[in-house]
Amino acid sequence: MTLATFPSNALTEPTAVDRHDASPATLRRAVAFIDEHTRQDITVADPALETVTAVALRWGFPSPSRFTAAYHREYGVTPSLTLHRN
Repeated sequence: MTLATFPSNALTEPTAVDRHDASPATLRRAVAFIDEHTRQDITVADPALETVTAVALRWGFPSPSRFTAAYHREYGVTPSLTLHRN
């Protein structure tokens, strides 16, 4: 893994908050996606084609409002603001 290969200040053990942000199935999907696209840049989707609801559902949040609340707690902004900035 990249974090094991290159120096990093990333935490090696998850915090209590980290343990609740995704299910094992969601994590497996994310890792599989990264593994399948190693030769491509992974970037934020074109906001005109993406919605917060679609992102929330894709990553295992059945409620877009819960996704928005979790995103806002983590990043200090709403996901829709992030989509429109890019």
